[in-house]
Amino acid sequence: MNFFLIFLVVYSVLIPISAYSRAKRMYQLPSSGAKEKAQYEFQENLLVCRSESTFYQTSWKRVFKVTVTKNWVFIWINPVHPVPIPKSAIWEGELLRLREILDANKIKHNFQ
Repeated sequence: MNFFLIFLVVYSVLIPISAYSRAKRMYQLPSSGAKEKAQYEFQENLLVCRSESTFYQTSWKRVFKVTVTKNWVFIWINPVHPVPIPKSAIWEGELLRLREILDANKIKHNFQ
């Protein structure tokens, strides 16, 4: 029991710190695509991302969940790595469309 509790505490602290430090290092690289402006398109069957050096698309079936905060929309492609999108960059109508797409594809989300 004690081992499980220690493991749980260490896991819940180390994973977020590790993810934050990796993201910070990646953003500071001169060739990092993280600094590029990206355009996201919410299609019925696909999530599409375009930037200067990247094109990415995935089926909504591969999306784990979507978390919405006051300033961000996080699209979780897997349980560990989200795609962060500034909420201010998404038009209100697109947020409603995203919610409809998530509901249609039965993806967990916290839209209200």
